Amino acid sequence: MQRKTYGRIFVAIKEHIKIVEDTIKEIDEFEVGYMPKEIVAVYGKDSELIYLHKFEIDVNALAKACMDKCVWIWVVDNVRDSSA
Repeated sequence: MQRKTYGRIFVAIKEHIKIVEDTIKEIDEFEVGYMPKEIVAVYGKDSELIYLHKFEIDVNALAKACMDKCVWIWVVDNVRDSSA
């Protein structure tokens, strides 16, 4: 994910939010300090993008780790206009 842009990580069901948040901690514990609250949301329930500020995560590593746990994610990233 690109810092100083808008984005969000979407999951299919609410129960997967915690799994993705924990997976982010596993991948890069340092970035957790920069992780915006509620960065992970259920697709279709809350589609508003949030400002990422300094949060950066290796999206490929996150996607693979989530797939290994049978968790679907969709990462929206590098959006310059929050209304997109």
